[in-house]
Amino acid sequence: MRITKVSIMRLIILGCIIPFVLSTIVYYGFSTNYTKGVFTKQGFEQLYGNGIYKYRVLGSSMLLKTYDLVEKFNLPILPHNEGDWKFYSAYFYLNTFFPLSHLHNIIYRSRRINK
Repeated sequence: MRITKVSIMRLIILGCIIPFVLSTIVYYGFSTNYTKGVFTKQGFEQLYGNGIYKYRVLGSSMLLKTYDLVEKFNLPILPHNEGDWKFYSAYFYLNTFFPLSHLHNIIYRSRRINK
């Protein structure tokens, strides 16, 4: 299968722009009633530090590292009415990156199969 400008544009639109826009709409257009107090570092560590949530080690450590990166590099943040804006943006970055990377993996594998 040849790589053309159309296939590259389709990959960029379907693999990057549309998922990023949809994630932005979901994260900044709606609010949650289920997890009200976890959008600050203190609230997150309090909830995920004990009880059943303390076993979610990978996700919580990755979110805290993402929050450190947002603070360290002053990544763009959007205001939101839920807690700390930087911490909420760390949620957004982390939960947008993994679906995008998964989608790219699916597209890459399907292209290899169709060769």
